[in-house]
Amino acid sequence: MTTVNPIPPLVRKLGYAGLIPFVGLALMVQLAPTPINYLSAKSLAGYGAVITSFMGALH
Repeated sequence: MTTVNPIPPLVRKLGYAGLIPFVGLALMVQLAPTPINYLSAKSLAGYGAVITSFMGALH
């Protein structure tokens, strides 16, 4: 029988906090006026690339 260790609450909160930029920038891409939504789209792609590189380093 194996025991599953639950994720500590602080780690869970930090994980969910990492979603804030994704959600915020995605909303800005959809709702912001034209010059700002292009900047938001570039920022969203850049943030996604940084997170992907960190996840790749974990592997």
